[in-house]
Amino acid sequence: MLVNFHCHSTLSSDASSTMPEMARAARDAGIEVLCMTDHCDLLPYDGRKFERFSWEKSEAAYAEACAAVPGYDLRLGIELGSSFYDPAKAEKILSHQHVDFVIGSAHNFPGGPDYYYGTYESPAQCQQVLDEYLDQVLMLARSPYYDVLGHLDYPLRYMRLQGQDVSLSPQHPTVQAIFRAVIDSDRGIECNTSGYRGGGRSTFPSRDLLAAYRAAGGRRLTIGTDAHHTDQIVLGLKESYQMLRDIGFTELTIYRDRVPEQIKLEA
Repeated sequence: MLVNFHCHSTLSSDASSTMPEMARAARDAGIEVLCMTDHCDLLPYDGRKFERFSWEKSEAAYAEACAAVPGYDLRLGIELGSSFYDPAKAEKILSHQHVDFVIGSAHNFPGGPDYYYGTYESPAQCQQVLDEYLDQVLMLARSPYYDVLGHLDYPLRYMRLQGQDVSLSPQHPTVQAIFRAVIDSDRGIECNTSGYRGGGRSTFPSRDLLAAYRAAGGRRLTIGTDAHHTDQIVLGLKESYQMLRDIGFTELTIYRDRVPEQIKLEA
């Protein structure tokens, strides 16, 4: 069963396809369950103050998408960024009556802009940034405001694009603490296949980190393409299914009403 539990529509400022378009593309690509997870960042991309998230717009787009693909298993989630900056606001957002799934993410330098806007000049500077980033992820992992942690090594995307060959090896103790917090709370992490864009063949987190998560006892694992356009809807899914089987995973997790369900890991 092919599933995709990380997908964006034009309700996210950086996406270019509507929710009905994404749902039709997923159905036509053979994806059996799609969960829309549009952005709600408590610290948006430029570090400015949070702007109100509209569940009303999400519900309207979801209803339109369900009408466009009748009978299709479409679910409605959210990617909630930097919830630790305002737990009360995060609590209010997630109190909405219809939330199937929550990705917890950290996209920003502490108190600042998205890591996308960073300038990465040396391995030493990158390691300092990664230390600060993972401290934020650990705060998130110890909170109740997520079901899975998204793209665990997020800043590496942009460091590598700027020619910096770095990894999270020096942060091994923090990564293990994150895994422990996730596992002990019966939450999970995701396998994000967006590294397949532009001809790449990687996931976020990396294969090594996914294997370390499994070795630590990690059971809850979702998969998603982080698609922002219809042509990304299935990108890297089948290849990542095989990679996860090679690591030793036998199940994936899907969510409805924030309740996890384990399904067999098979395409």
